[in-house]
Amino acid sequence: MRPEQWQLLKKAGRRERLEKIPMALIVDSLWIPGYLGISDLDYYLDPAVWFQANLKIHNEFPDIIFVPSWWMEYGMAAEPSALGAKIKFWLRDTPSEERMLFRIEDVDNLWGKQTDIAEVKRRVGHRMCLMGNVNPLEIGVRGTPEEVRRATLKVLEKSEGEGIILSLGGGTSPGMPKQNIIAMQKALEEFNGMHVSTHTIPPHA
Repeated sequence: MRPEQWQLLKKAGRRERLEKIPMALIVDSLWIPGYLGISDLDYYLDPAVWFQANLKIHNEFPDIIFVPSWWMEYGMAAEPSALGAKIKFWLRDTPSEERMLFRIEDVDNLWGKQTDIAEVKRRVGHRMCLMGNVNPLEIGVRGTPEEVRRATLKVLEKSEGEGIILSLGGGTSPGMPKQNIIAMQKALEEFNGMHVSTHTIPPHA
């Protein structure tokens, strides 16, 4: 993350007036190795591979704010490991955890649906800036560029053009193609172009 991007991210977080809505993505070891076609193990264990991979991503998408920038994590395996689940490492996949689900009936209590951003805005009011909320898997990975465009514009329109940093509803999922990231960027440019003269930031509640 470049210094000016960090300043922009902080301004958005403070809900300051911005000429354009910024775009930020959480990208790390879940998405980068598969996108670049490198081994997950090399990404985790070889510092030179890790460095060059992150450098390539930042050079390829210079206008996107990557949060929290250069880092590495074990995906969703770290949290359950704290509860005793063992972590498994793979050559061509993100680390995963040994399953600890004992009853199929428990599934509904573990996974939920994405919350509509309009409902989130209604609940939080003007107290904070939101980051999201394009569906990362069904849209980000499996959707066509046009579906990504429509979903992105829908999120932006529901945000009413203020108090938001465009992103996916979570980290960038493994397998999200370049054309879908570009579709998000283009949709944001389209929205910013229509609303650049009408962006207003209401005073703090």
